[in-house]
Amino acid sequence: IPTDEEIDKVAEFLGSLSWPIKLRMVTAFSEVNASEYWGKKIDPEGYARILNRLINQLKQRSGDFFVMNGAFNASAQTAAPTKINCIKTDLGVDTCYLSEIGYLERMNKAVPGIFKKLDGWASHTYPHPGYRGRPTDTRIGRESAFEAGRNTMRSYQFELRLLQKYGVKSIPVFITETG
Repeated sequence: IPTDEEIDKVAEFLGSLSWPIKLRMVTAFSEVNASEYWGKKIDPEGYARILNRLINQLKQRSGDFFVMNGAFNASAQTAAPTKINCIKTDLGVDTCYLSEIGYLERMNKAVPGIFKKLDGWASHTYPHPGYRGRPTDTRIGRESAFEAGRNTMRSYQFELRLLQKYGVKSIPVFITETG
């Protein structure tokens, strides 16, 4: 988990580079709703503050920075959106998850309006369960209408519905990982 000083140094470094295109696209970390990727803990409040600082630091250096969230594991489900679930993954990694629903809620509570500060939305879209879904799947199992597509290659559509809850009506989506 980066410190404020490390975030400032990253922004300084990225600001010092000669970018080959006008837009300086940055995605801030990856799958932070899984503890294996965020200091072995679930910390939506801390991530929201760090993301906010990174956005502010980059935008101070150049209006050409285009900042996206770190894509989430949209499929990670918990018994309830506010409960943390710990498992051993199919790759043998011990990790804990918090549903993206609960994670985003806690992020927005910690830094109100954080999602409106993003220029784009990074999404990891995977065909579940077990990476065996078809690209044409629109819903898996007992997904509710709100969750439709959460476990498919269309998980970004579920995420866009989540973002609407926080006032984000339109945002470009970037598929930054899939399988």
